[in-house]
Amino acid sequence: MDSTAFLVSPDIFKRYALEHPAIEHEAKERDLEAWQLVQRSFEKLKKHRKTPAGLNIWTCLVKGPRKSKQLRGYLLIEPTDVFSEVPYDNPVISLADLADKEPSE
Repeated sequence: MDSTAFLVSPDIFKRYALEHPAIEHEAKERDLEAWQLVQRSFEKLKKHRKTPAGLNIWTCLVKGPRKSKQLRGYLLIEPTDVFSEVPYDNPVISLADLADKEPSE
């Protein structure tokens, strides 16, 4: 998508927390869920783009042949900070803000 990567939230952070159970202890000390601690840590890295409104979370539209769905998450500034190669753009995913501004047919 847009020559970058979209990280679906909170799913990606929940998965990371499950794969790294030691995070749970620190999260409990801060009265947070483990995934929330991971998400906040990610935000502090400032590796993501903010929306035009200054928000961290973007909304994307997934349009398939039969149904559509919305996903929320982060757009990376530089996808190679997370991936060894820039992922291919997915043609069924678009940013909701941009999709709303496309001219109608």
